[in-house]
Amino acid sequence: MKKLRSYPTLLTVIIGTALFAIVSFQVYTVFTNYAGQWLSRAWRTRSLTSMERNVLFLYGNNGAEFMEFISQNVPFDSPIVLPNGYDVFSTQSLLQFFLFPRAIVGCDCPAFLHDEISTEACTACLLDPDRVIPSLGSFPPEHPIADKKDFIPFPSSDWYHGIYVPISTSVTNPEPFVHMEMPLIQAFLIDLGIMLLLFLTGASISYSIDSQLRWKDLIVLGIPVGAGSSTFSIFIFSLVGISITFSLYLIVMVVLLAGTTTFRLITHRNIFPSLPAFSPIEFLKAKRSSILFVVIFAGFAIFFGMSIVISVARGYSLYDGIANWALKGYAIAETGSVTAGSRWGGHVLSYPQNIHLLIAMFRLADGDVFPGSKMLFPSFCISLLLGCYIFLQRHGVNRILSLLGAALILSTPEIFVHSTLGWGNLIFTAYLILGVFFAVYALTSKRTSTFWISGLLIGFAVWTRPEGIGYAVSLGVLLLGTIVFWRGPRRAFLAWAAPIAVIAAIWGYFSLSWIANDEIGIVTNSFLASILNGNFRLDILVYLIRYGVSRFTLIQFWGVVFVVGVILLIGGMLRLIKQIPLHVTVILGAAAISFLIPLFMFYVAGFDKTDLQIFLDVSFDRALFTGVIFLIVGSLTAVAGSTGRE
Repeated sequence: MKKLRSYPTLLTVIIGTALFAIVSFQVYTVFTNYAGQWLSRAWRTRSLTSMERNVLFLYGNNGAEFMEFISQNVPFDSPIVLPNGYDVFSTQSLLQFFLFPRAIVGCDCPAFLHDEISTEACTACLLDPDRVIPSLGSFPPEHPIADKKDFIPFPSSDWYHGIYVPISTSVTNPEPFVHMEMPLIQAFLIDLGIMLLLFLTGASISYSIDSQLRWKDLIVLGIPVGAGSSTFSIFIFSLVGISITFSLYLIVMVVLLAGTTTFRLITHRNIFPSLPAFSPIEFLKAKRSSILFVVIFAGFAIFFGMSIVISVARGYSLYDGIANWALKGYAIAETGSVTAGSRWGGHVLSYPQNIHLLIAMFRLADGDVFPGSKMLFPSFCISLLLGCYIFLQRHGVNRILSLLGAALILSTPEIFVHSTLGWGNLIFTAYLILGVFFAVYALTSKRTSTFWISGLLIGFAVWTRPEGIGYAVSLGVLLLGTIVFWRGPRRAFLAWAAPIAVIAAIWGYFSLSWIANDEIGIVTNSFLASILNGNFRLDILVYLIRYGVSRFTLIQFWGVVFVVGVILLIGGMLRLIKQIPLHVTVILGAAAISFLIPLFMFYVAGFDKTDLQIFLDVSFDRALFTGVIFLIVGSLTAVAGSTGRE
């Protein structure tokens, strides 16, 4: 009997030691290849505004100075011609972002990298009397322009020459970028206040829905629920013609917070849960495992702190974060309307606007000069990681293993990097995973209110990325099947589906025509046409599987997390060979869905993409976050958690 009783402890030690070594290796990899460099850059640029850092990191010193030179010498109402063939200087969304709010126009001109002869259409476009033309490299051709526009030279550069401006134009903007006047410390304090208000709003809404939630649940739910509830409310107000202002954001959050608090008082509930009892003396007297836990937790906190610093420091300095998220948020703030994305940034109005409206809030509050909006991404990340930790603990995993599981996820190179980029994928992942966790809690507790929480989170995933509706439908099938098989409360499924249906219906009504004419609709049409002609292109599936296997073994992107997940899964299935508990079934089912949906999306894209590998190199990793995290949580629960038979 003693051997049998010591076996779980021995297993825990073996798994814990292995996970600690793996996490340490991945942390070293991340710090060496990414975090260390960006922490150094963060320190060197600590006194710059967000836009000054953004342009510096994207264009380099000379390019940043040239962009500021253009901004300081061109009126806000003067359109600027987009050069052709000059990489980041020839990308409309990037120039829109840094030269905001000036219009960026394209002319049908060759790149002039080899002195090609311009066409009549090109010349006519360039000679428009109101347009400003940046001069760099061999663009534009000098002979048709020199006598028609004034030239302002840019000093000290052989590549960036200057700008051609309308004759007699004279303007000097005191600041190179708009809305960057507020001192950084003042903006930082405002941003902290906004984050606190978002958190309290989300926690209050969650506790009003489910009064059985504890503080640790509310800490997980605060930012995700507060963000989604606030932005969706703002979206509805904008649809009925109310202009979006910072005052409107404050009114919405305060009304949601005060209204839900009043509801709890009227129904004789606690305002918030009681804080758990904590004795420092008892804590210090704890076993050696507690000291080990504190040491690991301290390392985790320091590493996560690096994520926050890097996220804020690098701002929006990559194309995807600018074109699809930040630029649209800034445009909403400038115009006061959710339709601004039709003219600014990529994908017109086909993307849900949760993140856009969150960024717009910080832009309206203080210009996003810090930028406070970049605090959102690590905030969602910590909600996700804390949610994983709590889920593992609730299902019998040792707290040290639970913490190491969360650390394994954070230290995965691609996940850590994305917690700092300002792209939408990790926020989307957080909503999906937390939504499934609370679905499991709802199934085991049979509380309808917890089904509401789960459905709200999945609904906000729909409100964050276009593929959210596909995940929602697939997870709905999984949940309904689980309810039927495990004889759960079938009516409670309606509570889960209701918030998803409402959010999807309102968003779909607004965006469906835009989606049909955007990349999503075009690719889907190509796929359907090929399938109807009997061309199933199974070679694409074979290529995707080979690509995925090779990609997951690249340590610089995924560390060893996928290999660890598969090994733990095999061990867990051997341990649970007689009966797989409900919570493991749901998590692994969600993992399968989260691998299959991206695989299908890339399969569909393969019918339209001329070079699928380029598309995969950009999109593959971030589309698989959800599946990999579910794999780690599900396999660790299976191998080290409760079996349901104790």
